[in-house]
Amino acid sequence: MDFDVVEQRPDSRPNMRLVRVSYRPSPGDQPHTNIFHMQLYPTGRRLIKDGQGRLVTEGGKLVVPDGFGGFPQESPDDLYRRENFTRNNDAEMVRNIEAYWERKLQAAAKGKPYPQHHNTTLNLQVDASADSGQHRGGDHSLFLTEVAEAVGNNASSGTFTLFDTSNRFTGATIPVGETIDAATLTFTPASSASGTVVNSNIRAHLDANSGQIANETAWHDDFADSDLTVAFTAWDSIPAWTVDVEETSLDFAAVIQEVVDLGGWVSGNPLHIFWLNDGSTLAVGVFRNAWTVDGDTEKAPKLDIDHSPTATAEVQIAGAQGGNIAVGRGEAVGY
Repeated sequence: MDFDVVEQRPDSRPNMRLVRVSYRPSPGDQPHTNIFHMQLYPTGRRLIKDGQGRLVTEGGKLVVPDGFGGFPQESPDDLYRRENFTRNNDAEMVRNIEAYWERKLQAAAKGKPYPQHHNTTLNLQVDASADSGQHRGGDHSLFLTEVAEAVGNNASSGTFTLFDTSNRFTGATIPVGETIDAATLTFTPASSASGTVVNSNIRAHLDANSGQIANETAWHDDFADSDLTVAFTAWDSIPAWTVDVEETSLDFAAVIQEVVDLGGWVSGNPLHIFWLNDGSTLAVGVFRNAWTVDGDTEKAPKLDIDHSPTATAEVQIAGAQGGNIAVGRGEAVGY
């Protein structure tokens, strides 16, 4: 696909940019246009590692990561040294555009091509510690400042421990009544992992304005145990992951659709996504783990959503005047 960025400018929200892209699916085709609302941060913060992958602690020691997923599960947030860096926003824009085109091709290959009027993509990324949660089922604990998060199983004190994650994405500027054409998560593995079999589900908090999870009790009472979407995507038999090579989830458009169809949804509200273990093999090392915003802000989980206006339908209104009017999703008609 050939494409040109024909416009980019600050969007209405902090760290958001509107990027207008013109592209031709094949040489000689008429140009198409897609508008991206990209959450791009000029700088980032990450753990300091040497050439052998060893971490530098605040005490100046070089540490070979060990334990769960390559990192101590209960390490304090300030154990390791971090550095600030300038993010390559141009490269991030290109990745977002290429990923959009890949989603569109996959939809067409499955016989579900995007509608003719599709033209908008939203690219979001977790940007706050309290918006990422690592839940550990073995001893019912919730961690909000881990450098990595995981789904699956691992051994802890002779018992098998189940792991789930949640990620809250703010600034989801999806207008009321939109159709969700595609939705995917992108993770950057914090360590290589190949244990099998890792099975999982992707759901969302069924709340039009989902908040942060305060503690373990809230995880169960207010979120995971009863207030998630009916819709879900089964992401099963997840292949092996390689450290720092991005991995993209299966599509879960129906999950996002269920949330934005809620009566209280307002464009700009957050979307709270839960990636949950679902019957992974009970064995050591059966997990997939990824960087969080506390490990590397540039590699924190990402959420990409393609959406479009819902097609209108002509409805005959009975009455003295009569006539046809166009009605879209969520619109009420009075006469």
